[in-house]
Amino acid sequence: MSTSLSRFCSAVASTCLGACLFSAWGDTLTLKPTADTSLFEVSPNNNLGKAWLAAGTQRTGERARTLVLFDLAALPTNAVVSSAALTFKVVKASSGAVNSTFEIRRVLVDWAEGTKGSTGSGTGSAATAGESSWNSRGPGSWTAPGGAVGSDFATATSATQPLAGTSLAFASEPGVVADVQAWLSDPAQNHGWVLLSQAETTPLTARRFGSRETAGSEPTLVVEYSVPPTPPQLVGPQKLGDQLQLQFAAEAGQGYTAEFTAALPSANWEVLTNFVAAGVAQTNTVLDALTEPQRFYRVRSP
Repeated sequence: MSTSLSRFCSAVASTCLGACLFSAWGDTLTLKPTADTSLFEVSPNNNLGKAWLAAGTQRTGERARTLVLFDLAALPTNAVVSSAALTFKVVKASSGAVNSTFEIRRVLVDWAEGTKGSTGSGTGSAATAGESSWNSRGPGSWTAPGGAVGSDFATATSATQPLAGTSLAFASEPGVVADVQAWLSDPAQNHGWVLLSQAETTPLTARRFGSRETAGSEPTLVVEYSVPPTPPQLVGPQKLGDQLQLQFAAEAGQGYTAEFTAALPSANWEVLTNFVAAGVAQTNTVLDALTEPQRFYRVRSP
């Protein structure tokens, strides 16, 4: 429960207004990628932006890496992220496939998904201008083919996860949460993640994953978050006969309780008025009899 302390004394009643207590609310949002693509060392000038994803090392020793981007615009801009879990679904593995640990890192530069579909080789088709490939990120070149750690990709991993089945689930880890929170604060820095195997020198670690075009097998990002409240401010104290009137702005769908005490600090707040939740935002009025020389008031949500 957050506390906003805005205390001042009323000239009309020597009455002090005090803490407004308000509970945060939370929610969960499941997102699908707004862009994803694969980079293939074996076909360094190809784009595969409109089919499956691939990451790991192929039988012949060439590497593949996946880029994935999620738009966070559906999250409130003041959301506090408590959990962020990223999942990829394996849709194909080669005969004799080798298990390995995969990692995700923040991408630090722009890239373009591209529109090329699958071909017989499974590595897409020749990229056109502005499309990503092993050699190009679309709007410019990678620092090194396939992207370089420390310049194109973050030095630190955001999460790691061994792959031994049909799902690659990066359960919420501090690095993933930090990435999402940072992108929420500065959307211009959101270039998504790169997915790659930590055993890129080992053949047969490659896997094919569902892309955003693969209905039912697309990557997902599940974000749990809370929204800090905007505490109601007690305003407008004025004397109306033998009563003191106070007011505060009430949000739609939120109930409130106005309380008072004779001194601070206090563990003995008494209920003055309960306000039931209204369907629309409105101004609530608190009235109290002027029976004491000093009182402190607060508003809280149950």
